[in-house]
Amino acid sequence: MAQIVAPKIELTEEQEKRLEAQVHAALTDALTVHKHREDHLALLLKSYKRVPEHATKDFPWPGASNVVVPLVQIVVDAIVARLMKSVFGVKQQFEVEVKSPEWEPKEKDIRDWCEHFFSVSGSRDRLRGIFYDLALYGEAIVKPMWVERKRVMHQYDETGQMVEQEVTDYEGPIWHTPAPADIVDPHGFDEWDELPWVAERLRFTKGALIRDAEELGYENVDEIVEHARPRDDIRYKTSAETQHKEGEVQNPDWPITLYEMWGYLEIPLSYTEGEGQETKETSKWCEVILTYSVEARKFVKKVYNPFFGRARFLRKIPYLVQAHEVHGLGAAEQALPFQIQASTVHNQIIDAATAANGGITIASPESNIGAGERVHPGKTIVDPNPDKVRILHLAEASSTLQNMLPQIIRLAETSTGVSAYHLGMESAIVGSQATATGTTALINEGNQRFWVSIDDMRDALVEVLYLTIQLVQQMSPEGVKITDDRTIVFPQGDVRTSIGLKLNMASEALNKDVELQNMQVLMAVLNEYYARLMNAAAMIFNPQFPQEQKSAAIQIMTSAHDIVKRFVERFSVENVDTIVPNILMVLQQAQAQGQQPGAQPPQAPPNGVPNGQNPAAMPPAGPGGVPGGAPVPPQPTPYVQ
Repeated sequence: MAQIVAPKIELTEEQEKRLEAQVHAALTDALTVHKHREDHLALLLKSYKRVPEHATKDFPWPGASNVVVPLVQIVVDAIVARLMKSVFGVKQQFEVEVKSPEWEPKEKDIRDWCEHFFSVSGSRDRLRGIFYDLALYGEAIVKPMWVERKRVMHQYDETGQMVEQEVTDYEGPIWHTPAPADIVDPHGFDEWDELPWVAERLRFTKGALIRDAEELGYENVDEIVEHARPRDDIRYKTSAETQHKEGEVQNPDWPITLYEMWGYLEIPLSYTEGEGQETKETSKWCEVILTYSVEARKFVKKVYNPFFGRARFLRKIPYLVQAHEVHGLGAAEQALPFQIQASTVHNQIIDAATAANGGITIASPESNIGAGERVHPGKTIVDPNPDKVRILHLAEASSTLQNMLPQIIRLAETSTGVSAYHLGMESAIVGSQATATGTTALINEGNQRFWVSIDDMRDALVEVLYLTIQLVQQMSPEGVKITDDRTIVFPQGDVRTSIGLKLNMASEALNKDVELQNMQVLMAVLNEYYARLMNAAAMIFNPQFPQEQKSAAIQIMTSAHDIVKRFVERFSVENVDTIVPNILMVLQQAQAQGQQPGAQPPQAPPNGVPNGQNPAAMPPAGPGGVPGGAPVPPQPTPYVQ
């Protein structure tokens, strides 16, 4: 793994003790509070995996129904699929708007590099994990990193001996996505950007830590490796429980836990005012990256933040932003209360049916049914006194519980925004009576809820992409390859002030039929606009029409252009200015062509009527000769030859 050369924090033994005490107190305090968040995230994971609260239920009788209605899983999977489709459903994921003249020639290269980065760095798989974390946990954490992926390839030389050759598969940035439960932050803050520090929990096996220590710049490894221990975090236990894994791994496979802290901390320093003077102690606040072992109370790495702008390469992507809260809200948390209610009602329906259908056999001691003998359907009982045996039912069938379940599911749909239409099914309430237009309108209205999350996610991903480009600027100033014969060199400077990036999202049309209907409506509007534009242009170039009428036509078509352009923009169509031409631009281009040597002036149509139309078919003129009856004061136009 390639590493940026970072200036080390040089401290005396006493200064390191002071810094260690400060970091240890901050981390242990944050980990105590973080334990509650880990429990909450583990509960969300259990709800997604449909793990019941108890392995078996003993109420109202041993072995009662213990089914979990998978509302959380349905909602999370639907949102992940929708987000994946929104990002990868467009042919070109990125738009680039150049703000600085220095970057102007590189607009296409930047866009192509973004597409190349997504295709070769494994970011597609990372995005799937990001979307899963967003929907389930309410947020995802992305950490851009520079890596060099190598592998050993074997081949035979000229003498027939097998030799090894190291091959570089990929060198460049990637997006690392740690689990939200492994991100530790101090409590007492309202915004993510206000946090004084953020730490990522790292885990190494003993062999991996010893192997990579030099490359990672780690120290004190011999004292750290003795603190390997079994994992006891609740996320790991929950995951193992859902995968039906029993037992623990044995030493030396236990992981070694470290914490990589990115933050603005007070670093103790020493200074002397002059030669031969006494050394004095002071401190300085600065951005640092500290790797620390809580168990060993030892620093593994201490460096000043070496990245451009002292940027922290741990970025949060929220699902739903919560005002004045550090962490986001996920769809699983919204659906969880309703999953608990729906599961309770569903199990009660089954238990009620069991109680109503499966009765208790009451037998007299004089009957042939022995004590403890099980009676079940199909069993043959021979008894001389059948009147001594009877069946007692504990309950009667009721429709009350069945009516509650649809209400709970509807509340869950309202809370999460995921309805039956978003899952490709008809509404259980409306059924097949809904019209296609009405269903489309309902889907579009329901999509407004998702666009709130999508916009927040898109802005956060663009910020991560800015950091990725910034990492390329620092790690590869000579440029990076887009293809074998193309290389892009990112100019130095602030990326955000030089280019504007936008992540394109696919239209929320859920099927091809709806998309085709929308395109037919769009084409009908455009064809009508094109016809009016051609008629207006023909009238303007015809010298037989009065100047006032030409000025009115220009003003009317300019207004029509603005309205049609707004309409087309609603369809998320690219190159809107090309699709909806402006009458003024048409006239300017025609005038420029007419001024060129050898250019032919525009010819008037026959009979002075545009396109040979019948004069009676032209719109009636109002006062002042203006079509439509709207009086417009005459305006001179420079576009008529």
